[in-house]
Amino acid sequence: GERALTGSPIGLPRIGRVEGIVRATPDGIEGEARLPADPDAVPEITVIAGLAPPLRLKPGARGFRVARFELADLAGPVHVLGADGRPLLGSPLDPAAWPAIDRSHAMLDRAIAEGRTIYGVNTGFGKLASTRIGSADLVTLQRNLILSHCTGSGPELGAEVVRLVIALKVIGLARGHSGVGRTVIEMLLTLLARDVLPCVPSKGSVGASGDLTPLAHLSAILIGVGEATCDGLRLPATEALAKAGLKPITLGPKEGLALINGTHVST
Repeated sequence: GERALTGSPIGLPRIGRVEGIVRATPDGIEGEARLPADPDAVPEITVIAGLAPPLRLKPGARGFRVARFELADLAGPVHVLGADGRPLLGSPLDPAAWPAIDRSHAMLDRAIAEGRTIYGVNTGFGKLASTRIGSADLVTLQRNLILSHCTGSGPELGAEVVRLVIALKVIGLARGHSGVGRTVIEMLLTLLARDVLPCVPSKGSVGASGDLTPLAHLSAILIGVGEATCDGLRLPATEALAKAGLKPITLGPKEGLALINGTHVST
């Protein structure tokens, strides 16, 4: 469909304040930028496009066309969120991102097969970094990493924040440097598309050292742990997944580490 938008594209100062049209196309999302009729309009829509910072826009385009911007060529997902944080329209991951993801994952598999020692893949964490983990326990290691960090507290993050964190997590993994397989990224995209949102406590981050705890709660739904909302209902993770036609996945080597590493919540 087509949506009328106007506002300030954060991170693209060369465009300045604009209004325009954003539409879904077979190749992604594209738009026509226009001069704003109301320069003081309050932004009400967020466009998350690939590796670019979010573009914050308000519905209702007027004025005349001055430029054209393409979002489809950016590596990463494109999602348009309404004022309530719900997706209005979106596109799958840019096909150009998958080869790098696949190469990184294959490189990790080769390194494991060759018996290399890789921190957090076949070793313990922190003070246990010198402890080698056997091949039979690599999957358990990643699952336990997620579970051990699900220790958050305090009020839960709002739905609009959780949606944004999922999108940012996908963008980071889609760069192809983390070694995760397609299944993890596809699952995150599906959660976002079907609005299945894990319940994430707001307290527990260690700041620059990583949003380990909130990201663990965010990631736990992938393995069927915790709680999530689906169609406005708060449900155990497995039930929320089932309601959306999904099943828990098994995290492979390094995938748990990649999921909780980063500052996507603080950002």
